[in-house]
Amino acid sequence: HGVHERLIELLGKNVSGKLFDEFRATKLLTLLRMGAGKDEKKAIETKIIRDLFFESLDFPRLTEERVIASAIAQGVKDGLFAYALKNKVLEEDGKYSVKQRDAIFGRTVSVDEIDLDSGLILLPECIIQEVPPGPEPTPPGPILPGPTSPESIPPGPRPPESGKITVVRIDMTVNKQALYKTFNALGNLADMAGEIKLGVEAQSKEGFDRNRLRNAVKEPLEESGIELKIIET
Repeated sequence: HGVHERLIELLGKNVSGKLFDEFRATKLLTLLRMGAGKDEKKAIETKIIRDLFFESLDFPRLTEERVIASAIAQGVKDGLFAYALKNKVLEEDGKYSVKQRDAIFGRTVSVDEIDLDSGLILLPECIIQEVPPGPEPTPPGPILPGPTSPESIPPGPRPPESGKITVVRIDMTVNKQALYKTFNALGNLADMAGEIKLGVEAQSKEGFDRNRLRNAVKEPLEESGIELKIIET
């Protein structure tokens, strides 16, 4: 047997060790301590993730490597994190960034596209939004004397300069696709402020399916480790 097959055989004989053939992407984030906290990671190599599952006693035991790739593919599709090849990611002083065209995020990805030897997963805030070049700005012309020119302003106290911006509030109504596009901007705002306060409200005229609401929304949020309060009416 190979090393991996031997390890699976030994774990299978251990009555206290349960083998998992599937794993949730939200649980993966929690185990890897990826998030907005000061000491939490923004990016991690897939090779390190694989090694943790098969070497660390703190991680669940999996039947095969493909279970990890499947969880990563699901997390990419759900917009929890992005995936990119290591050679496409820039790392500087412990901070990671990747161009939007080099990252897979918010769409279905095949498990076979996840390379556990040379890939990374990154939080959405690491994605650099690329803005297409626009026309060159027209240089300003000379200031001519007129009603609003400096020469025409009578002497007296100048209006006070605007003060510092200390509070930023953003109200948005977005669908799933538009929400993905806000992650980078909100991540930048959280980086500038240290943390941001989010309020989310959703309404359905037909009423929410209780099972789907619990499995797809409540449980992933509760397992994320973020302090939150969910109110249902």
